[in-house]
Amino acid sequence: MVNTSGIVAFRASDVPNDSTAIWVGDGTDLVKIIEWGQMIDTDLGLLELGFDFGGFDGRQVTSGVIDINDNGQVAFSAFLRNGTIGTFVATPSTPVCAADLNNDGLANFFDVAAFINAFGAQDLIADFTGDGEFNFFDVSDFLSAFALGCP
Repeated sequence: MVNTSGIVAFRASDVPNDSTAIWVGDGTDLVKIIEWGQMIDTDLGLLELGFDFGGFDGRQVTSGVIDINDNGQVAFSAFLRNGTIGTFVATPSTPVCAADLNNDGLANFFDVAAFINAFGAQDLIADFTGDGEFNFFDVSDFLSAFALGCP
């Protein structure tokens, strides 16, 4: 599904998890918004996403229609590990300053130090590409965000 801003939302294979996942992006940058084993807040409390149907269907997180509105909100249904299905809406949040890792409103040396420490520890805060890997592309994306500074 595509909204009027050209942002797409779709279900695709998630090879590392041998399952499905939901991805959102503009054709250049994609963000995985749900995946196998992710914890999600429900009216029953935190529950784990994904159900293993076995056979040809295998591990699934979602099936069915995925929709995105002009505000970037994504509506979808998801399988939960407890065997139920839930309907959810994901609302985007845009960081004010992506390179501000210590949340002080500035892009400075302390953020560089935080990135280096997080990258070395393979902390997800340093996964700037969102692909689950820690490599040059994360460093490049962090440096690009850092160069933009904070408003």
